[in-house]
Formats: sequence, C-alpha cells, structure tokens
Amino acid sequence: MSAPYDYTPQPAQPSSSWATHLPVLLITISLCLYMLAQIRAMQQGAKTMDWQLENVDKQIAAVKNAQKQADDAAQKMAEPVKQANALQTQYNSLFNDLWTLSKDDEDAKKVVQKWKIQKNPDSEGKDEKESKKKE
Repeated sequence: MSAPYDYTPQPAQPSSSWATHLPVLLITISLCLYMLAQIRAMQQGAKTMDWQLENVDKQIAAVKNAQKQADDAAQKMAEPVKQANALQTQYNSLFNDLWTLSKDDEDAKKVVQKWKIQKNPDSEGKDEKESKKKE
C-alpha cells in the first residue's frame, strides 16, 4: 500500500525577487514608453505650430504687399477715373441737349434717329421731378 498523503502544511518557499518585482517593472517600463511617446508627439506638434506660424507671417506680409499695390494702383487710376467721369458728364449733357433740341429741330432729329440716341426713362422721370422742384 502506498503511504498516506501528508496533510501537514509545508513551509512557504521564499520567492525570488524577480517574481515579485516583475509586474511592477513591466508597468513602469510601459509608463515610461507612454510618456516618451507623448513627449515626442508634443515636440512634433510644436514643430508643426512653428511651421504654421511662419506660413501665417508670410501670408500676412503678402497681403500687406498686395494691399500696398492695390492702394498705389487706386491712386494711379484716380485721375483717369476723374477725367472719365467728367467726360461722361459732358457727353450726357451734350446728348440731353441734342435730345431736347430734336423735339423742335429737324437736323437734330435726324442725328438722333441716325445714331439711335435714346433717353433713359429713369432720367426723364428725374428731369421732370427736378423741373417741378425748381418751380
């Protein structure tokens, strides 16, 4: 027969230090790697922000330059526009006088018909209103 099983507790075996510290060591290494990855990501983000700031500065400079060029062009065009407006006013006055004259004069009527000069309906209403105001 076999010997009966011994139910007496055995003294605990001393565990090695690796067995108790290994989980803590792995967690610590994992946290260090995570933190390292986060620091690296933040550095890359900072580089990206610097690049974007440089581009914004370049764009601001380009817009300021374009604004200056637009202002210069507007100043250069101010005199020709003023002259064109004056000429337009003279032509309007001439054609209005010719239109008015064509009601009584045959030669003026021929010119108006030949060149198909017409009076703007809005301006007729304005002229009538202005003449009524003057009276």
